[in-house]
Amino acid sequence: MAVIATAVATAYRVAPTPVVGVFDTAYLGFAAVCGAVFFGDIPTAREALGIALIACSAILMSGRRQELKDHCC
Repeated sequence: MAVIATAVATAYRVAPTPVVGVFDTAYLGFAAVCGAVFFGDIPTAREALGIALIACSAILMSGRRQELKDHCC
């Protein structure tokens, strides 16, 4: 876990934040799929909605940076 946390912190320093943010939140969907496949732990509707909202916000934020760049000065 320490290696992963260090790698994520380094990624935030090196790469554009919106790009890293999208991939940083992608683990939620991956964890849900792994939990369902390996442990039979299927997310409830509320949990699935939460994962979907987080994923949508990450996608929207990654697109917003480009939009602001186009309208700036």
